[in-house]
Amino acid sequence: MPRRGIVVTRFGDQVPFESFLIRDQLLLLERNAPDQVGARKVILQFAEIEAVKIVDPIRTKVFVAAGFVESAAAPVG
Repeated sequence: MPRRGIVVTRFGDQVPFESFLIRDQLLLLERNAPDQVGARKVILQFAEIEAVKIVDPIRTKVFVAAGFVESAAAPVG
């Protein structure tokens, strides 16, 4: 799984990252360039994450191996 992307927080901030580490309920993101105040690392609680945007192309089978499944078809009528 690539380790590059953008995390969208529940406050609407978009945090681009090049790599990450996890610990308990915390996610440490590492940027390749500092933000406006010079920070290169960001620590977020998982509960603060609204979405994760994946930058690199990834085959569906990678997500299936990670436990994602297709949703059941919605009943018609």
